[in-house]
Amino acid sequence: MPDLTNQRHEAVAEALASGLDHAAIAERTGYTAAGVTRLAARPDIRARVRELRGGTEVNRAWVVTQLRAVFERAMQEPLAKGRGKGRATGSSGRESVALKALELLGRELGMFRAKRGVEPSDVLRLSDAEMEALITALGGTQSDTAPPEEE
Repeated sequence: MPDLTNQRHEAVAEALASGLDHAAIAERTGYTAAGVTRLAARPDIRARVRELRGGTEVNRAWVVTQLRAVFERAMQEPLAKGRGKGRATGSSGRESVALKALELLGRELGMFRAKRGVEPSDVLRLSDAEMEALITALGGTQSDTAPPEEE
């Protein structure tokens, strides 16, 4: 498909293909964000965006493949020599890249649960039985936490 005949539409298609958000595209092209949204839905502009992207669709499988490739590259044998002394450092220096790739892969595969903090208000909502079970689970007994009796 050749360039769009309207140069402003072509500019919108190019910006969409590059991944800019609608607000940034509106600022660059003189349209409103709503106008960019309407243009982005047009079949001719959508076809041009696909063409500009080279037909490559980013999907879950592609992201996972790329993350695995990043991890594997980051974990290759060390290439750098240690501080001019002519010996290998034993570290590629890219472990943080590999760890981030693994973290993102793990998240995508649902291997990590989000941490859930316990708010003080959560404890206040517990029934007496639930509070007793919590105290026992934490290694205490109810008598350990009972207030001193008044005389």
